[in-house]
Amino acid sequence: MTTLSLIKKYFPYDSWRRFQREIAETVYDGLLNQEIVFIEAPTGIGKTCSVLAGALAYAEETDRKIVYLIRTKSEAQAPLREIERLRRKGTHVTCTVLRSRLDMCCMIENKRVPYDEFLEECRYLRYSNKCQYYVNAQKIDIEDVISRLEDVDLDVEKICTFLCSRCLCPYEISKRMIEHSRVIVMTYHYIFSINITENIPIDLENTILIIDEAHNLPNIIIDANSFSISELTIKACINEVKKYVSNEDRKNDALKILKNILSYMKRFKEEKTYDELERTYIQIEISDLLALFEGIEGLRDAYLEILSRKRSSGLGVPFSYLSRVLEFHRKLSMLGTQFAAFVTCNEGILEISCRCLDPAVVSSKIFDKVCGAVLMSGTLPPVEYMRAMLGINRPIREMRIPFREYVGPRNIVAIVYPDVTTRYTERSDTMYKRIGEILTRIYREVEDGAILSVFPSYTVLKTVRRYLDNDVKYIMELSTTTISQVIERLREDNHQLIMAVAGGKLMEGVEFKIDGKNIVKTVIIVGVPYPEPNDFLELFREVVSTRLGSSDLAWELTYLWNALMKVKQAIGRAVRSEHDRASIILMDKRYLDKRIMTILKDYLGCLDVAYSVDELVRRVRDFLSIKQQV
Repeated sequence: MTTLSLIKKYFPYDSWRRFQREIAETVYDGLLNQEIVFIEAPTGIGKTCSVLAGALAYAEETDRKIVYLIRTKSEAQAPLREIERLRRKGTHVTCTVLRSRLDMCCMIENKRVPYDEFLEECRYLRYSNKCQYYVNAQKIDIEDVISRLEDVDLDVEKICTFLCSRCLCPYEISKRMIEHSRVIVMTYHYIFSINITENIPIDLENTILIIDEAHNLPNIIIDANSFSISELTIKACINEVKKYVSNEDRKNDALKILKNILSYMKRFKEEKTYDELERTYIQIEISDLLALFEGIEGLRDAYLEILSRKRSSGLGVPFSYLSRVLEFHRKLSMLGTQFAAFVTCNEGILEISCRCLDPAVVSSKIFDKVCGAVLMSGTLPPVEYMRAMLGINRPIREMRIPFREYVGPRNIVAIVYPDVTTRYTERSDTMYKRIGEILTRIYREVEDGAILSVFPSYTVLKTVRRYLDNDVKYIMELSTTTISQVIERLREDNHQLIMAVAGGKLMEGVEFKIDGKNIVKTVIIVGVPYPEPNDFLELFREVVSTRLGSSDLAWELTYLWNALMKVKQAIGRAVRSEHDRASIILMDKRYLDKRIMTILKDYLGCLDVAYSVDELVRRVRDFLSIKQQV
């Protein structure tokens, strides 16, 4: 069988669409040459099926496994859908999916407790052989289970339902199936977290990694290897100690530590305003933190007494919030030089967070060891950034499909409106009012579909909202907002102003579709969504600067490319296929910066400037009135 025939064997469709064959061949050739492969391609091209075709062809020739890494559990649908199509085509690919123990647990009542409490319960039931699902999963003939699962659709919920109905733990079965599977789908943290406590049987030297949405990888590695504790946890611990610890000396010793930690955190609320604290990072000394835990033995003694008291009261698997504090201290006392400690605040709740400053500490060893890797995304950062941040030492082969080439100049108009800015030093009620008035005008005059407005922060979003006229129907992104809620609102009336935050939950992997049709026709990006400078980002920039030997490039990669990726993500909400038409409005005078203009014009293929609202509205309205170019 020729190489192309082998690749075609693993392509689930009858014919190639534009760019798909080139992607598959690039992946195959890169893996064959022991290279790390970068694939950047806009949404709608069909990256998933193309990358899988090239990787599966190479995996068959070399008898290797593929670990397909995803950020969220919903992203598993794409690879599973393509593998299911291959099966229907007659090409059988063995596959398993691994989610968290909680997600795959058959015991519904266990899903109502906090995750760490669930893990305590699960561990107890397994070690005491009191979970029949677990016991059965260890004993059963795994090949018989695999055979029976061939009749079940590759859908995680259906697989879990099938296994639970046969009193088998889906998580343990999935782990056992890894040895027998060609493709394993799991989240990033199973590979890139040093804190993972599960023993996952993956032989990296014989594994090909496919990393979806790879532009997220540096940040996800940082998050996966960071840890924190909140003031709510400390308060819960104080209540537990008061309620369950009877020994007065032990109680006082424990309360002293907990109250010192709480006082230390609250000091920042007294010294800083809410806006200064919210969603930022203020560096603190790790030595100061460790000093707060002086006399930690008293806390451990209190923890043991709480467990004993709860157990004697009839709780089979007692849980104490003190376990979180003790675990925080254990990790804190083991921190290396590539970590730093910060105080942060999320929706008014203070946290102490210890964050990884250098993702390469984790990822470099993995990329050195794996058989091969494919990193794919619609918005991959520059190679030098990914190489530096991930510590990639091997040759890189990249294929980047320009957005402008895929969509075409007749299907998009991009306009800079420079009469406003969200630059921090120029923010004012007058500026916010002007932005609100412009959004109101565009909403009234551009009636074709939904309008997506994207803001650099929740603070800017909420302030601008106050200046919208009463007739503007809007959907505002909140911490509790779900995409299903947004779609339901749009079904009722699709002429809405969607107000979202750059990089937020409505910006990545989300499709605003009703009955298969994308209803976002206009995207307005208010401001340049630079991340707000804070102590963490500055320390991170120093790491990049040291590695690249350039402070200017380090700033650009830390701040500018972060902002431009968010801009590209926002544009991608309106362009989900090569036939979609969209108007893009960039509202900030900083988009006239020569470097930004050059990058965005190269990406979009066109970028004009409108110096009045009348001109802006006329050009958008004229563009949307033209019939779609196929």
